[in-house]
Amino acid sequence: MPTLMKCHYEVLEAARDADADTLKKQYRKMALKFHPDKNPDDPEGAKQTFQVIQQAYDVLSDAQERAWYDNHREQILQGGLGEKLEDEGIDLFQYFSSSCYSGFGDDESGFYGVYSEVFNTLAKEDLDFIDDEDSDFEIPGFGKSRDEYESVVGPFYAYWTSYNTPRSFSWLDKYDTRQGDNRWMKRKMEAENKKLRDKARKERNEAVRNLVQFVRKRDKRLVEYSKKLQEKAELNKKKTLEFHKKQREERKKLFEGGGGGTGGGDGFGMSEMEAQLRQLEGEYTDSEEESENDLGSDEEEEMGEVLDDLYCVACDKIFKTVGAKDNHGTSRKHKENLEKLIEEMNEEEEEVAEEAAEEAESGENSEKTDLLVEVNEVVISEEGEQDESADTNFANISETKSKTSRKLHKPRISCDFHCLHLLARDLPY
Repeated sequence: MPTLMKCHYEVLEAARDADADTLKKQYRKMALKFHPDKNPDDPEGAKQTFQVIQQAYDVLSDAQERAWYDNHREQILQGGLGEKLEDEGIDLFQYFSSSCYSGFGDDESGFYGVYSEVFNTLAKEDLDFIDDEDSDFEIPGFGKSRDEYESVVGPFYAYWTSYNTPRSFSWLDKYDTRQGDNRWMKRKMEAENKKLRDKARKERNEAVRNLVQFVRKRDKRLVEYSKKLQEKAELNKKKTLEFHKKQREERKKLFEGGGGGTGGGDGFGMSEMEAQLRQLEGEYTDSEEESENDLGSDEEEEMGEVLDDLYCVACDKIFKTVGAKDNHGTSRKHKENLEKLIEEMNEEEEEVAEEAAEEAESGENSEKTDLLVEVNEVVISEEGEQDESADTNFANISETKSKTSRKLHKPRISCDFHCLHLLARDLPY
């Protein structure tokens, strides 16, 4: 029979480069061969061997654990001696085998007793390298088999799965920087020492984290906790289904029973409820449109204020910041454009004044013409039946002309006024 400290591949009698199907086939073969029921002469020995076979397959069937085992196979097999290094701390490779514990009890040889001692030892060793300001920090312990997940198990795995060793590994330094002849030599020595420290720190972190994964996969408390979560999820699902079923039954009763006598023959007042819903929907739509209009006007006003602060009228440019616009206002090019714009606006004002004078003269002539037209229409109205319609049409035409003339001049005047306002703000005092 295979011994307890044999290589996992030797336990399954498989090659180290065997694929998953071959390992599975060998596991079934060895499990059938050393099953306690198949060995009535030595049931206890067969039981231990069967457990070793099962544990070996658990490691090799997991791709991540198999890769770790292949990379550290020699250290794991040699770690069975239980050696403890003076500077590097406890040797963890001996605990990557299920042979280091017996059962899942809290005693010294049980699963929880062994790994509780391992992680307590790791915590004590790390405390020597932790700064004084972090001395009040308590490293979560592994706990016992009956500990709750929320108080012990969860915090433990949260800390140790992201473990980062505080050890300096300065004892691995290859060179003594004090013996360097110059600063360049000392920097080179320190760089080589740092490489060795970083490598050792990385290996230590990987070893601890992989040990945590090895333990986590076999921790019965996590199995129980996952079962509780599954039961709780199923219970919540069942309650949800019952609640929806109850709602459907109540709605069905309301429709079939007429709502308990309310609303007469119209179900339970569906027509009245529909009318109320339409009214509420109309009010909500109106209020929503008003709020959108208000919001849009406010946003337009804010955008206009921002553009006024960042826009240069003379140069027709928009700047990203107020400071950039202020700096631009002192430039020579800006001052030249400003003078040109003022001259153009003065010329436009003169043109507008001339056009206004011409329109005033044409307005007087049109008034005289209108009076003559009115007199003629009055005479014609005495002779015919078209007096009322002619006066009304003429009044509408006059009003339309006056409105059209106002619309033509108003935007230009308001635009010029806005430009003058911006120019006055930009003019130097």
